[in-house]
Amino acid sequence: MPLRGRTNFPDEQCFFVTTTCYHWYHLLATEACRQIIGNSINFLTKKYDSAILGYVIMPNHIHLIIYFKKTNQLSNWMRDLKKFTAVLIRQEIEKSGNLLLLEKLCLRPEGRTYSQRGRYLKCGKIVLTTSI
Repeated sequence: MPLRGRTNFPDEQCFFVTTTCYHWYHLLATEACRQIIGNSINFLTKKYDSAILGYVIMPNHIHLIIYFKKTNQLSNWMRDLKKFTAVLIRQEIEKSGNLLLLEKLCLRPEGRTYSQRGRYLKCGKIVLTTSI
């Protein structure tokens, strides 16, 4: 995970982290998406022997205070959170049938394409950015 000019803290164990949704879209506004985040946080605290001292899930970003009991695994923890939740949130958006949001995010469900004025959109994935 790039640090984007921030200092690396390999020996520290407690971090305040904010991670935001792509273009600040309200991707976390539904109960289903908040549940995905909550389940992922619970799983990762066990996997990386960490504790969440506090958190807030807002419609377009998350604040976390993460404490690592043994070694600093922040980069791995955040990578796993973003990778896993991005896939599940994308699937949730696909299930909802919100084509406008899928086009804004430039996401394409398997086997489908979206056209805009006769052109096909190049598709990517949900991007979450992090600041420490």
